[in-house]
Amino acid sequence: MGAGSETVAAESVGKAVALYGCVGLTWLAFFSWLAVVGWAIQRRKEREAFYRHETEKRLLEQGDASAEQFLQLRREEERTRWLRRREGLKVGGLITGAIGLGILLGLRFVDTGALSFSAVGWIPLGIGLVLVLYAYVLYPESPSLGRGAPPAPSGGETDDRHD
Repeated sequence: MGAGSETVAAESVGKAVALYGCVGLTWLAFFSWLAVVGWAIQRRKEREAFYRHETEKRLLEQGDASAEQFLQLRREEERTRWLRRREGLKVGGLITGAIGLGILLGLRFVDTGALSFSAVGWIPLGIGLVLVLYAYVLYPESPSLGRGAPPAPSGGETDDRHD
């Protein structure tokens, strides 16, 4: 072996080390980012619970809080969570459907031979459509009652069927 072949071997080893180093750093950065995002989400939830507790404590200390105000506060929080969940389903369905459409169209130009890999795009497209349909059609109309549940009696009305 001459000096030229040793140089080529050293260069290929150097390229492989650089490639694996970049891949390793990418994974390290990705999982570090996931840890920070998870920590931030947990911190936000703790802060919201603390603020909710402090608000309820102040209402009780002032003495002018009624049970109806607490129930109204709880209903509004539940409604907000319900709306966020519904909007998340809509956005998730649209994004998944768009990815499926992109895969379907993108792999159409890459197809070689008798096998058609573009059919793989139908899977996320179908999942996205199901999520969007669920969010618009089947998702409960009310955060606590669900679809078709009767409303609670108002005022002095009572329901004698349960006696």
